[in-house]
Amino acid sequence: MRMKYILIVVILTIPVFVFLSDKRLPDRGIGTSEGYFQKKTSITVLGDENCKEKTQEALDLLREKSAGDYAAVMDTMGAIRCIQSGSLVFPWQSPPTFEVGEETLNSGSLWYASVLSHETCHIQQFFRKEQWQGAHAEEYCLHKQYDVLVSLGADQEILDYTKNIISSKWWEKSRAEMNY
Repeated sequence: MRMKYILIVVILTIPVFVFLSDKRLPDRGIGTSEGYFQKKTSITVLGDENCKEKTQEALDLLREKSAGDYAAVMDTMGAIRCIQSGSLVFPWQSPPTFEVGEETLNSGSLWYASVLSHETCHIQQFFRKEQWQGAHAEEYCLHKQYDVLVSLGADQEILDYTKNIISSKWWEKSRAEMNY
């Protein structure tokens, strides 16, 4: 009698296993070591000429001074949309999209490049099914941003500012309170 139940369990799990093992995540343009996503060579930039120029300057800086971080941004982020205020990432969209506010966009290519890396970190957290919002996620991505700033040659003032961002708990503010 026991054998029948074991056989039923095995037969019922085989189709599920085949389905799960063959399941592929949708292509989001993310190249990861896990092999879930395909590499790509461009990011769609939605905005005016200023937006496109400043985004390209930030990407060029990453490419020249931090090639690994440049590759991560290019492989992960699908679109950048310039907006008036606030900066938010939407990793679940196809493609993963970063909305960058004017303050970040106009903060200089060094800072903007580091923010692109920071938001790439959140997209990667999302696809690894890790916590991608909140204190822990922010601290992790701020450390990544700090490392990128070091690679780009940021001065100590910018590095200290980045170290202190975590204590502001900015993620607890409403979107109306944010002006970056």
